[in-house]
Amino acid sequence: MKIVFWNTNRNKDHTPVVKLVDNTGVDLLFLAECSEDAFWELKKSYEEVIAPASKSKIKCFKINQAISCYCVREISPSLILYQAEYHTIQCTLGVLHLRSKLYADPHFQNGLAYDCIAGIKNYEDENDNMDTVLIGDFNMNPFDPGMVVSRGFNSVCSQKIAQKNDRTVADKVCHYFYNPSWKSFSGMGDEIYGSYYYHSCSGGHDFHWNNFDQVLLRPSVIQKYDHVFRILHDVAGFDLTKKNNGISDHYPIFLELQEKTNVEFT
Repeated sequence: MKIVFWNTNRNKDHTPVVKLVDNTGVDLLFLAECSEDAFWELKKSYEEVIAPASKSKIKCFKINQAISCYCVREISPSLILYQAEYHTIQCTLGVLHLRSKLYADPHFQNGLAYDCIAGIKNYEDENDNMDTVLIGDFNMNPFDPGMVVSRGFNSVCSQKIAQKNDRTVADKVCHYFYNPSWKSFSGMGDEIYGSYYYHSCSGGHDFHWNNFDQVLLRPSVIQKYDHVFRILHDVAGFDLTKKNNGISDHYPIFLELQEKTNVEFT
C-alpha cells in the first residue's frame, strides 16, 4: 500500500500533483491546502474519497481502484480517519493538517495534540484495534512537546522503545507511536534534511530544515508490516531552499506498507 501526503500550499496548478502520482505509482493520495482550481481538475482523473465535513482540510483521492478506502470518522476538520485495505494490509489511517506555528504557540499546539489523541484513542477502543497509522502536516517537529509528551502523540524515534507498546505516567497508560520521520535529520540525499525549509533574515532561532510532515506508526503496525518512509524531494522536482519556487512550501512525503518478509537463514 503506497500513500502520499502533500501540502500543496494552495497551488492552482494541478500538474505537479499529476506528475507526482505518475512517478510514484501511489495508491492513496492525500492533499492539504488543495486549491479549488486544482481540486476540480484532479477530480476529472481520480476518485475522491469523501469525508463528511464540508470544511474538511484534507482531500483524499483513491488512485488504485483495487484498494478499499473510506472515511470512518471526522475527529475535526484537521483530522480525518479512514479505513484502508489492500490485499492483506489493513489499517486505520489518520490524516492530519494541524495549525501552523505562525498562528499557534507551543501550548496551543500541545492542546491540539491532546485532542487528536483523545479522538484516536476513542476510535481504537471502540473497535478494539490499534493498527493505526498517522500521516500529515503536524506543523511540529518530531522533537516538539506535542509530538513526544506522554499525553500528546507520545511518539519515539526508536522501534525498540515503541514496541514496549505503552508507558504509564501519573497513573495513565499512554500508548506509543513510532516516528520514522526522525531519520530525515540525518539527510535524505542532495542536502535534504526535512520537508519544510525556513530561514529568517533576522538570524534568530532557526532550524533551517524542519520535519513538519511526518508519519507515525502504532507498534502493532510495525510488527505486522514492513514500511518505507521517504521525503519526495527528488520526485517533486523543486528546491525548498529557493523562495517562491512556484510549486509549494512543503515537500510531499511517501509511506509504503508491505507484507512482512520472513527470511530464514540456514
